[in-house]
Amino acid sequence: MQKQSVMYQYLAAIIVGLFKLTDGMLIGWMSPNKSLLESDETPLTFGKLNEEQTTWISSMMPIGGTTGTIVFGFIVNKFGRKFPLIALIVPSIIGWLLLIFPQNVYYFYLARFVQGFTIGASYVVTPVYLLEIADDRVRGLLGASLIINENIGVLLGYALGGFCHYSILPAVAIGLNVLFVAFFVWFPETPAFLLKQDKISQSEKSIRFYRNVRNSPDDADDVVELVMGKLKRAITSMDSANVDGNRLKMSDVTTRPGSKALLIATVLVMLSQLSGVFAMLNYASDIFKKSGSKLSPNLSSVLVQGVQTVGVCVVSTLVERAGRRFLYLTSTIGTALGYVVMGVYLLLKFTGYEVEPFNWIPMVCVSYILFISSWAVSSLTFAVSAELLPQKLRELGITYCAILLGLLAFLVLKFYIALGDAIGEHNLMFIFAGACVLGAIYIHVALPEIKGRSYEDIMNKLR
Repeated sequence: MQKQSVMYQYLAAIIVGLFKLTDGMLIGWMSPNKSLLESDETPLTFGKLNEEQTTWISSMMPIGGTTGTIVFGFIVNKFGRKFPLIALIVPSIIGWLLLIFPQNVYYFYLARFVQGFTIGASYVVTPVYLLEIADDRVRGLLGASLIINENIGVLLGYALGGFCHYSILPAVAIGLNVLFVAFFVWFPETPAFLLKQDKISQSEKSIRFYRNVRNSPDDADDVVELVMGKLKRAITSMDSANVDGNRLKMSDVTTRPGSKALLIATVLVMLSQLSGVFAMLNYASDIFKKSGSKLSPNLSSVLVQGVQTVGVCVVSTLVERAGRRFLYLTSTIGTALGYVVMGVYLLLKFTGYEVEPFNWIPMVCVSYILFISSWAVSSLTFAVSAELLPQKLRELGITYCAILLGLLAFLVLKFYIALGDAIGEHNLMFIFAGACVLGAIYIHVALPEIKGRSYEDIMNKLR
């Protein structure tokens, strides 16, 4: 049998990565622009914003994200993965245009809601798309590529937002959206979705494309037959499938492996937000201001995000070698240690100790936290959840995870500053550390290793 090439799977991940770059830029926009919009140097013709308004601008994004996951949870099930992904550039571009030409603060609220809608929807579509085109050998790497590109996008957001004219970042993002569509329109729908729609011949053509076996017809037939067999077994793998076809039943949710997979996915989503990493990304400039770092807040944010991006690239090389479980344990424990050191520093500063000789600690701690959290806590949530969820639950489960993430992100972003002022930044760091420790304990007990395992093997481990 001809050796299958994963070249087109990598190419698809790179092109989808163009869209994920703009997702990251949406996240990275807030940190450098919050201080700018609140300052006397604001580019806004209607005057500067206050802190209450900017926290609402920040927290509107997860509200939009929750809406996007609900809407696209249905759209993906009905219309597939390809065309919903292409359609997402419409709200993305609208959001960026609203940021370029705001007439009042409500333009910002609407822009961030629409952009959040785009991110929430992409969290539903992109992991499923890459999972369904991926060979088992590269499944984890393709999943990790989403967060790599998103982190590079955050870095671009910090850099362009902090050191260029206010309108440059939105203009670059719009250009990337257009470039994404120009390339992605030529790629076929995923084989799994086409098979669900009983489009057998189109599913076979999709397999030939993504496995790059079109130029050797005899061997290609063997490859197509093998992959089609796996897809059919995956779609009908649940016990109830023999009776009800692919119709989802409550028992699929309440019994193993579905119930265990959903519980693990829930904990991973909660960990990603209650660890505080997402809040750090949005309020990086404010954190450096309050901690006493001597570097400018915008430069500190760019340097720290650069470190996190390196961390995400590192995990992409480890995800198929070290395994998901090992990376999660290392990431959660390491992140907790970083928060403890940061919390002790802030506690000493709060109680009046002389910490001037150690003002490098905030930069090092935040860099370390974002670096080690990128190994799993902030990078593998959706990739691992998509791998764990049974085929019949995957679309619903990813939608549920994205809704939960949006709600938690809203709460964290809206109340992060107020809670830090109320109980002290140091206590907030200790709370985040505690969340990471609890997550590590649960992962040690409940998360099976799924590195390189087939769908059938993963389901057996969850039973």
